[in-house]
Amino acid sequence: MAIDILNRSGMVCPEEDLHTPLSFSIAELGLNDQCELNLHLVDEADMTALHVKWMAEPGPTDVLSLPIAEVRPQWNEAAILSDFVVSPRLAHPHALSAVPSFLP
Repeated sequence: MAIDILNRSGMVCPEEDLHTPLSFSIAELGLNDQCELNLHLVDEADMTALHVKWMAEPGPTDVLSLPIAEVRPQWNEAAILSDFVVSPRLAHPHALSAVPSFLP
């Protein structure tokens, strides 16, 4: 499975910390090992422009998902699944608040 990560956010984001949960999610959905997923890390200005362009909403958001293919768990064909766009600076507070819910 190909997971391409492009970091244009200006923040340090270790790729392995991002690759592991994405790989796990694809495997759990039972998708073909040849599926592809693109993760773009962007700064707040780029996220604002994309949010306006694709969602017609003003201001930035933390995450955008731009689906390319319909994902179904029984699907076994290779495909490019999605472009995910994340603003690490905006998503970071949400990620921190979610962590305790995953701890035993």
